[in-house]
Amino acid sequence: LGVYCENTNTIPKEFAEIGIKNVRDAEDLLLDYVSFLEKEGYAPSYIEDILKALRSWLSFNYVKLVRKIKIKNADIPVTLENEEIPSKSKLGDVLNSAPARERVSISFMALAGIRPEVLGNYHGNDGLKISDIKDMELKDGDVFFERIPAKITVRSALSKAGHQYFTFLPETGCKYLQGYIRERIANGEIIKPESPVITFQKGYRTKTNGNTCHLRTNTITKEIKSAFGIIIKERPYVLRSYFDTQLLLAESKAKITHAYRQFFMGHKGDIEAKYTTNKHKLADSLIKDMREAYERSQNFLSPFEQEETSEKSKKELLLEMWKEQAQLYGIDPMKIRIEKQRTQQNQKTILKTSDSTDDEIAAIKTAIQKMIRKDKDQTEGKKTYEGKLVDNEEDLVTSVQNGWEVIKELNNGKVLLRRGISKDWIRMPHHSN
Repeated sequence: LGVYCENTNTIPKEFAEIGIKNVRDAEDLLLDYVSFLEKEGYAPSYIEDILKALRSWLSFNYVKLVRKIKIKNADIPVTLENEEIPSKSKLGDVLNSAPARERVSISFMALAGIRPEVLGNYHGNDGLKISDIKDMELKDGDVFFERIPAKITVRSALSKAGHQYFTFLPETGCKYLQGYIRERIANGEIIKPESPVITFQKGYRTKTNGNTCHLRTNTITKEIKSAFGIIIKERPYVLRSYFDTQLLLAESKAKITHAYRQFFMGHKGDIEAKYTTNKHKLADSLIKDMREAYERSQNFLSPFEQEETSEKSKKELLLEMWKEQAQLYGIDPMKIRIEKQRTQQNQKTILKTSDSTDDEIAAIKTAIQKMIRKDKDQTEGKKTYEGKLVDNEEDLVTSVQNGWEVIKELNNGKVLLRRGISKDWIRMPHHSN
């Protein structure tokens, strides 16, 4: 309404009086104004918002519009047609140059998928609190993370869809958040569980009483846009698109399920329905699996490339190799994993991700050995094999990729392999590998 009055050099009262005297004149004015905005190149959604405000003002003054006013391409988000999802390198450049507070805001949106209004709502009277970061602890004037990735609970009051859900923040985001809170503590702020995650800078005084020190959504998005600089030209909300796209890539690589991705985005779905029905409680085994799925997807989200030769990556590669071997022997690795989780749940034990991977590999090895002993009499003498020993993981993976089968892991750490050979190949002169 204010934009219309400013552009037409009028006041709300005069506009309402035109409609009261003659509703057709008011409709003509609105049609002309819509045509003007379309010629100026404004987005249909922007024009629709202005038209909605003008209709509401006329309705408040008992003026009912009869004529239908159409807006071109009203159902097409033209501002998003050419929107480009930022690359990991661009996001990394922005994070490296952004101030501490903006860096945290960007991390929550791009790495946890949180909407800006979750960090601080429209009025600035609510937002994400320290107590909502479940794995973060305040102790002795400092802040620590008991577990990474850290679990973030989005309360229903902050959720766009009106339901409570949770997501996770990876190590990169946790470091930024820890540094930002430590900076606030050093500046004399007393951090409490009810303190906002994102707050005003030191020395800023609010003009209204009772302000909870949460930033308004508009302030947060403006700061993020400023931090983008010339690197990212899109709107701040593109960070959530980045999160969704990267998890989609992780889903294509079987790192995470569609249901988990949907839940972390705050969308309604099967897990959300179960989470809401059970009064915001899920089985510990399911939460553990969701955390592990997110952890497996971290490399897709992190803007900073991580070495593929890390210990964790080696273990994951080794696990995949053993799964392939299990399938060759007619063993379903998923059944082994489910059975192992059921055993852990009955024993009420929770393993770290690395321990869980080692445990799964050991279970697959045991299943393969049982199958080999079971089929030994049936295969004996029917096929000729050559064998060899390997003493490191790289040679083991390479050999398996070249057709060698795992027979047994010896006590000295070496692994016995075999490969079937034809009788014709035996008669020919050859050199051993």
